Amino acid sequence: MAATVTGGKVSFKVTLTSDPKLPFKLWAFYPSYFSTLLFTLVLDHIRMVWASILSKVQARLHYLELKMNEKF
Repeated sequence: MAATVTGGKVSFKVTLTSDPKLPFKLWAFYPSYFSTLLFTLVLDHIRMVWASILSKVQARLHYLELKMNEKF
């Protein structure tokens, strides 16, 4: 992610680290919104991580439930 300041706005160019040749996303915000933006991005990232963890736990519990039902 690269940040630049142009015309009173802060711009972020976001590319995938796995394949930087793919198209990128460009976001531009006024500096007063920067802290709100950063806070929102961090919360969104945390939400996505927890959603991934919970889906893996649910899949494991479902697998264990199926194994328990096979025994009886």
